[in-house]
Amino acid sequence: MWVPCGGLAGENGSQAVLQRANTESAGGDAAGAAADYRVYLVANPSDTEAWLKLASADCDRGDEVGAAGDFARYLALAPDDQPPKAARYPRGNISGYLEHDSHFADTFYGIDISYDLALTKLTPYLIVHDTADTRSGDAGISQIFSDNAVVVNFALRTGLGSHGLAFAEAGHGFGLRGSPSSSDFRAGLVYFNEFGSSKTAHTAANGSLVEYSRFANNVILYGSLAHDFPLTGQLRGVVGTNLGADLHRDYFNNFGEIFGGIQYSLHGITVRYVRLYGTYLNRGLDRPDPVDYSSTRPVLLFGFPF
Repeated sequence: MWVPCGGLAGENGSQAVLQRANTESAGGDAAGAAADYRVYLVANPSDTEAWLKLASADCDRGDEVGAAGDFARYLALAPDDQPPKAARYPRGNISGYLEHDSHFADTFYGIDISYDLALTKLTPYLIVHDTADTRSGDAGISQIFSDNAVVVNFALRTGLGSHGLAFAEAGHGFGLRGSPSSSDFRAGLVYFNEFGSSKTAHTAANGSLVEYSRFANNVILYGSLAHDFPLTGQLRGVVGTNLGADLHRDYFNNFGEIFGGIQYSLHGITVRYVRLYGTYLNRGLDRPDPVDYSSTRPVLLFGFPF
């Protein structure tokens, strides 16, 4: 999570922040450690060990994209004759969501399990995508949420700075609930960043631009911005927005949404309950009437390294 470096008093202040980050990491506070490592690295961007520690902290809190970017920065800075210190960097990650949407009376889930085959700048990895919903065929649901398949792919990725990556995957998708099986190729860009602190106000931004062979080579853009703030204890308020658009102009992939509610997070798991208002965008073809909708969405989010 990104925190401005104002207030650092030169080398002594910088080292104090690093020491605090190390203490937080040793105590299991991955979010606090990640925040302080980022502050330290603003003033010390060439500290390879700190980039590696940040990668571990981001991975521990389920930020796979951030961890990959951190580790790519470490590899770019590490001298060629220095053996990688990557034994502490977990190679595997499992993340996903479980969500019920009252507007469609449908429940969706998605699970991604990935494992890095090598710790290099261009990282080869294996990944399994399992995505499904309980009412297949409902009109109006974005393809990336309503796909019913288990996809097994070999993939390559490379970091783009500290918060982005480019990837390409190829393999096979096994259809679920009557969906067809087919070969699978997807490639695109992913962005993830955080601002503020999990102890105060905090904002998470993420987005993706991906081409999917299984959707007739459609290119789908998806973005989300969520701002959470403390209410009491671990309970936090949350407000945000979602945006979708695609190359084929399918109306169900072209939408804008705003939401607000509450969330509770603990050890890589977040439970969120929100009220949402959305509309299908003008660029979408054959939009339904009415184009506006509302929904109540309880959501479970999780992410764990292994």
